[in-house]
Amino acid sequence: MSDKELLVFDEPMDDLDPKARLLVKRLMGELRQRGSGVFFSTHVLGDVQGVCDQLAILHAGSMRFSGSPAQCMARFGGDDLEQAYLHCIEGSDTDCDSDRDGNSDRYSNDDSEGGAARS
Repeated sequence: MSDKELLVFDEPMDDLDPKARLLVKRLMGELRQRGSGVFFSTHVLGDVQGVCDQLAILHAGSMRFSGSPAQCMARFGGDDLEQAYLHCIEGSDTDCDSDRDGNSDRYSNDDSEGGAARS
């Protein structure tokens, strides 16, 4: 597909049927194996858990978490990333407004919910 160092996708699996979703996930894996970074936004956290080694949770204008899916589930609890996400955004700001190193990132003019993930 590309020999670029970083590829950025916005909701790349949105509205795809199961077969096409699998093909996109495989393509992302192949790109990673070739050394490309893959960054994508999604609201489907099952895609993040199965594909990504790092993620960021954005909520109410701030980055609420940055780290691996396993770190997110360990920090916020839950059997899967969706439950950990809900615990993060429903928790107090002091529980989830910093990344794994304790750094807080705030973004203005963004009241959307969602996540960004890097595979």
